[in-house]
Amino acid sequence: MDKHRIIEEIVRYIEAELEGAKEAAIESAESATDDESKQEGKYDTRGLETSYLASAQALYAQDLIENLEAYHNLQLPENPTAVALGCVVTTLSTSGKEFFFVGPAHGGIKVHVDDQTAFVITPQSPIGHELIGKTVGGKTNDNSER
Repeated sequence: MDKHRIIEEIVRYIEAELEGAKEAAIESAESATDDESKQEGKYDTRGLETSYLASAQALYAQDLIENLEAYHNLQLPENPTAVALGCVVTTLSTSGKEFFFVGPAHGGIKVHVDDQTAFVITPQSPIGHELIGKTVGGKTNDNSER
């Protein structure tokens, strides 16, 4: 699988999420300051809840921006001898070949490239943690089992 195309698909995915998050943050902020969100009684918290939602949406948008930067700054390894950031890992399972792309952020998504699906994982994920440093045959770079 072409790593550059995988990254393009990941960036496209994050950009679409970012656009939605920005729109949601704007809508929530407008709603929080809208006349209909004014407190009508001492237990009415609609305005406060909506402002919390707007704040959370803005934080999510900032997180997405940081994820985009991580992919724009990702240096792909030329000829890796072990699994590292930017590698495509192929595994065999009972359902056939599975492809994993080790990315710096935004793990847990699937991208489709050349009629194949790659699962994006990060070194922080359990499977990413297990794969980092492995070579063909499941050994770590220092030839010890991991």
